[in-house]
Amino acid sequence: MSDDWLIYHEEPITLHSGGKSHWFVDGQRIFNDPHLRESVLACWERYIFYPALTHLIAIPRGGISWAKAFADRIGATWGLPDDVIPGNPRYVYAVDDVMTTGASLKSVKCNGSFVVIARRGVFFKPEMIAWAWIDLELEEAAS
Repeated sequence: MSDDWLIYHEEPITLHSGGKSHWFVDGQRIFNDPHLRESVLACWERYIFYPALTHLIAIPRGGISWAKAFADRIGATWGLPDDVIPGNPRYVYAVDDVMTTGASLKSVKCNGSFVVIARRGVFFKPEMIAWAWIDLELEEAAS
């Protein structure tokens, strides 16, 4: 099992969200570990009741591999935020690897979202399912 997905930096780094933190969560490393990937997908699967009526929207970069794997697992469709949604799904969920500020998730019209890691305290959405919540403070808020 990989243990190098949570990386500490002596000097704060700028995250994709624009915030700065000493901590970087590498969602791709979690995905690349077959045991962790299985744990995440199994966790999310418990919340899908009608896969045939479900469409997943992959948040670019971190969410693409996760949305594809999750869609394959449950038999749903998936695409990017600007793609035309096929058919008429009743349930549309955003998928991302790491939620820091929630800006990417807020920008997608959906019923809820699935994230691998949520940085606790930055943003909370009740219809969000996270595999793990971790207290990883930001040094400064993203603008």
